[in-house]
Amino acid sequence: MSTISEDQNYNNEPMAYEFPDGHAGSRPFSMSEASDFGSPWRRGHRQGILICVTFAIEFLLLIFVIIIEYFLRWTDAFPLRRQNFSCSDPEISCSSHDQQLMADFAFGANVPDSVIYVLSFCVPGFVVFIGELGLCTFSEGQQKSVRLVNRDCKVPQVGRRLLRFLGVFLFGIFALMLFVDVTKLLIGRLRPDFLHTCRVNVALCNTSLSSGLSLDDSACLNTDTTEIRAARTSFPSLTSALTSYAAIFLSVYVHGALRCHVVRILRAFLVLVFIMLSLLSGLAEVGRCHSHWTDVAVGFGVGVVMSTYLTVAVLNQFREHVTQTEMLHMLRLFMADHCMPFYEDKAHLARPSDPLTSMHIPRPHLPPGHIPGHLRRSESPKSQRRRNQSTFQRDLSQSVDYYRRHHPYLQGAAAHM
Repeated sequence: MSTISEDQNYNNEPMAYEFPDGHAGSRPFSMSEASDFGSPWRRGHRQGILICVTFAIEFLLLIFVIIIEYFLRWTDAFPLRRQNFSCSDPEISCSSHDQQLMADFAFGANVPDSVIYVLSFCVPGFVVFIGELGLCTFSEGQQKSVRLVNRDCKVPQVGRRLLRFLGVFLFGIFALMLFVDVTKLLIGRLRPDFLHTCRVNVALCNTSLSSGLSLDDSACLNTDTTEIRAARTSFPSLTSALTSYAAIFLSVYVHGALRCHVVRILRAFLVLVFIMLSLLSGLAEVGRCHSHWTDVAVGFGVGVVMSTYLTVAVLNQFREHVTQTEMLHMLRLFMADHCMPFYEDKAHLARPSDPLTSMHIPRPHLPPGHIPGHLRRSESPKSQRRRNQSTFQRDLSQSVDYYRRHHPYLQGAAAHM
């Protein structure tokens, strides 16, 4: 601990401090120098360095997930569980005639998987980009920028939000693909049109039926290993997982970030379109005998769970963080607007230096039909518990949320990068 030097004075001159003998850097220093260590600029500088380091680590983690997914999907580096099959198995006997039942639909209900993958990647990014540009252009609130490394290096709010939202979206979609592909390799479930894709040898098929033995890939006339490998990876459906992930991500973004009341029908329309397209893509897979219905159902579930976790727990439903001081100040303004008998003069509503001690919340009014305690002794414990649950806190929470929706600078996403 530092000691005060004996030759100090108590005038307006800064007090000098010195370290004990033998301590490294034992030179007197003033209080002004000591206060620099806790100044807001130094705290922001340390926070900026932490943001840069965290961004570098998360970027490397994203690259690692992408590399692993590349080797899982487009190479044979990882083994596949290859189960034998029987020519009489009805679950894998879907023929080309069954696929022609959907020929009257648009495009024959046959949208290439590559198109679905591109749309699942690009449509959410495009919607988020347009939405953030619109919020930055038409929002009346103050834009919050982040300093990195020094005072001159600033990241505007629109860039910070775009980087965070798109980064989390890309990490989630590649992590989802990684999980689905690992599950496919471990289970190795045959697709409904496996026999049609395999083009099984009829002679070997008849022999196996008479002897009761199962067949392997050597009985297939199709020598394309890529098609055979794809026909052995039915569970779960990657198309259903990607489309449901993108649909839920966009739905939460539209309702969480675009909180303007003039676009109520537009928001509902966009959400319904995204969800319906995702459901239709899964149903088309079942109709074309490309996946079993259980594959599609599990794919939908995995995509919804992953997207819900990232949008709610990680991105805080795309809302901007509000500090405790700002929240208390908003509450004071709200109470001044709705409780005028308590606040006749609004001049004292400037931000307090100590919001916890200067905050005043009036006592809740008793609900109608309140019964004194000495008359409630004959009531059952269940009714007493129900009566004790005052609605004041619920009404206060709803009122604060209503007040936040009417302030554009509070509309947005999470607290930090």
